[in-house]
Amino acid sequence: ARCEGRIAGMEFDSFNLVTVYTPNSQSVKSERHQFRTKKWDPAFRAWVSKLNSEKPTLVCGDFNVARDDDLDIALPDKWKGQPGVTVAERKGFEMLLDKGFVDVFRALNPGLPNAYTYWNQKMPQERKHNIGWRIDYFLVPRSLLSCVQSCLVFADVMGSDHCPICLIATEGKAKRRKLKRVN
Repeated sequence: ARCEGRIAGMEFDSFNLVTVYTPNSQSVKSERHQFRTKKWDPAFRAWVSKLNSEKPTLVCGDFNVARDDDLDIALPDKWKGQPGVTVAERKGFEMLLDKGFVDVFRALNPGLPNAYTYWNQKMPQERKHNIGWRIDYFLVPRSLLSCVQSCLVFADVMGSDHCPICLIATEGKAKRRKLKRVN
């Protein structure tokens, strides 16, 4: 398998910011799936954990995994076992969270369904009818969750098979406020 995936990082005075594109497995029996679950996920988890141990690290991007059948994918029965919802991919993502990170959107919206960030471009009617997946995340260290004001999904912003997501945070403890999504 090719070595792929993309990471960009910035260091600020009081935190690090990492953006990521996690390789898509494409097929459960592929070399890409093995690379992603056996090499990429553990290496990325170790690197981000090390960064976070040195300075609080916020991580955002396309993780190519939907955490929860009931909330994060529109058709769980249809897509069961497909890349992005395999046991190995989900386990790898949960292991990253277990390193002290929080899925901000889900922490602030624990039962909110249909908040997808990705739709199949080959099937335009899926975007139109919001038949998608939530595979894009903001992760923050548990210690910084109190600084988060909001995490938004802008599903109506077109231009890609993904939509933008936005994290609003302040230094120090934040007073959370409800912000309207821009529709």
